[in-house]
Amino acid sequence: MFLIIKKLKIFKKIKKIKRYLKVLVKKQIIIVAIIGFVIGCGNILIKNKSYKKFEKINKENRKMLGVILDVKEKEFSKVYTIKCNNNEYNNEFKNKKFLLYTNKSNNYKIGDLCLIEGNLQEISGRRNYKGFSYKEYLKTKSIYGVIKSNKIKVVDKNKVNVIYKYSISIRDKIKERINLNLPRESSSIMNALLIGDKSDIDDDVSDSFRKSNLSHILAISGLHISYIILGLNFILSKLKFSKKIISIFIIVFLIIYMIITSFSPSVVRASIMGIILMGSNIFYRKQDFWTSISISFLITTFINPFLILNTGLQLSYIATISIVIFFKALNKRNKKSKNIKTSIKNKIKEIIILSVSAQILLLPIIVNLFHTASIYFIISNILITPIFSVVIIIGFIYILISFISVNICSILVIFLNYIMKLFIHIPKAISNLPFSKIYLNNFNPINFVLYYLFVFTMFYFKKEKLKKVLTILLIIFITFNLFNFIYKKTSRNLKIYFIDVGQGDSTLIITPNNKSILIDGGDFDQNILIPYLLNRGIKKIDYIIISHFDSDHVGRYIGNYKRVKSK
Repeated sequence: MFLIIKKLKIFKKIKKIKRYLKVLVKKQIIIVAIIGFVIGCGNILIKNKSYKKFEKINKENRKMLGVILDVKEKEFSKVYTIKCNNNEYNNEFKNKKFLLYTNKSNNYKIGDLCLIEGNLQEISGRRNYKGFSYKEYLKTKSIYGVIKSNKIKVVDKNKVNVIYKYSISIRDKIKERINLNLPRESSSIMNALLIGDKSDIDDDVSDSFRKSNLSHILAISGLHISYIILGLNFILSKLKFSKKIISIFIIVFLIIYMIITSFSPSVVRASIMGIILMGSNIFYRKQDFWTSISISFLITTFINPFLILNTGLQLSYIATISIVIFFKALNKRNKKSKNIKTSIKNKIKEIIILSVSAQILLLPIIVNLFHTASIYFIISNILITPIFSVVIIIGFIYILISFISVNICSILVIFLNYIMKLFIHIPKAISNLPFSKIYLNNFNPINFVLYYLFVFTMFYFKKEKLKKVLTILLIIFITFNLFNFIYKKTSRNLKIYFIDVGQGDSTLIITPNNKSILIDGGDFDQNILIPYLLNRGIKKIDYIIISHFDSDHVGRYIGNYKRVKSK
């Protein structure tokens, strides 16, 4: 009898766990996730095999015949993206993409079929512990190699399809009109917001957005796509087009927009979800968020499985999922009101809740990626979100009018430039506040899991069970971190790390007494040395030793890490 009662209790507990799991996930999501995981793993193995095979080929004095797909201008050179087709020169390069570096004076056009002679360059991998890998980055772009050459001969022209050619032409004209009428600082931000081109943004402007926790604003997201869908829907419905025609037109436009933005992962995610929404209108099907985002993820990673390593893709999907899961739960008490003051308060609350709900799942990922956090993220989002919406709407209107009337456009530019100055000034002002950039160590895997368990416990467990579960999680968290702290403090090993900082040298020594010593710092590139130290769990340098005062050994930022004393 006792055993039967015990079994019944266990059965009830299992049923409860199943109920909690059903709240968190649906059967369709689990099936899609499993299918996606299997396809993704298989695809990665195939692609990796292809990359490894390519790395072994002879790289000296190679010829290739490729079509130019894109062009970007650097300070001292031009960089063309080329794709090799099947021909006598390209047995090893068939259907592979490359970056072609050539003199700035060369002027080749998209669609040109070029015969190229040159040497394939060795692509650097990860230079430091958890550092940036250029090789992995190129994989996310489906690029196999880099070739430098000035021996280039145009064999044929117009070898890309018409839709692609005109889409790129539209992108270039949009950029030209933005650069023509707006100051450089404003035009660089507008190019990022409308066509996803961040190449002209100054480092200090980009850093101010990062410090104020507004980097996501500079990436094209679902908000852009929703404005496009709403705008086109409004215009075409006024012209008396049927819903099916409107949906088809929007699908075609979104495909063109993906090409214009160079298939940015966040744009692809939002566009595929928009296309699924329009498809559901055409076939009279109910649209489901989880199905849409799962399909979009499957398509994106099937085309290029290495996109899973892309920061933009990670942040885009996780932020969207986080908003969908937590926004309603946090916004329950925020009811609609006809009173103007109350409605303004509600809007401000919505912006705060939206920012918080996006950050809930993003927090450990942002810390692990950027090693920083901002205590002003709520304030910055409250101030920037309304202006951001205005900038996007006016930006799209400006682009549309610029193709119709230059006079009307010049009037709109005055207002747009004023708004853009305000848009850029807010992150700059917030980034100059004290503690705008707090350096943090990485979340280790156990704390990572505990954080997410804590979050879902808070939102999905009933009150009577909440205290027990939170107490257990807190005990695990304290116990693990206490042991981890004791281990680090009692560790008596001497550790010496040589850091690749480019031209100069840098060495990190951890003594048996757990003191950290930094010998030189290279030119102290913040993108190399600071992330390296934080990845090693070091936020304070005890001693700095300078061998000599050349800039490639001392660097201009070395004073930032002087905490105790230097010799």
